[in-house]
Amino acid sequence: MNHFLVRHKWAGPIIGFIVGVILGTGALWQFLDYRLKSNAASLEQTKLVNSYYERLAGIQKDVSSQLVGYIQLRDRYFANRKDYKIQNEYSVLTTKLAAMIEQYNRLAAKIALLERRKVRWFVLPVPPPAPTNIHIETTPDGKQFLVSDPIFDPLQAKVTKDVKVIIENYEGNTEEQ
Repeated sequence: MNHFLVRHKWAGPIIGFIVGVILGTGALWQFLDYRLKSNAASLEQTKLVNSYYERLAGIQKDVSSQLVGYIQLRDRYFANRKDYKIQNEYSVLTTKLAAMIEQYNRLAAKIALLERRKVRWFVLPVPPPAPTNIHIETTPDGKQFLVSDPIFDPLQAKVTKDVKVIIENYEGNTEEQ
């Protein structure tokens, strides 16, 4: 090493200047601090996403546990719409389930924004209600068709409406990024 410095006298001041610039101005320390802060932010985001996933699992478990009761109550409601006790129970349960599913979908949208992917919406595993007013209609050319009144699931309608609102908010947030 000594031989190198004697032969290349100009290398000492250049090396000293480079070491002085890197260590003296704090550029190296700022770079290392930036990496440390970046890693800490990434770790915090991972913790946040994991807590969101835990909340999603809890909401999904709550909704799933109440769906069987909802289907039975819905069928009783459509069979006898004049029973106000059933009507009130059905209205309360529908509103409660719709609120939980909306909360699930909002959390799923937040996670999708954090992970920069598409949203995985809550899929409502509810069969459609039984058809009502079933009758046969005959067309002028003699063909017969089995027809019923259109019927929809109010919970599914509420969830679909809520998802449309969330999509509008979600698309607005993705355009800002």
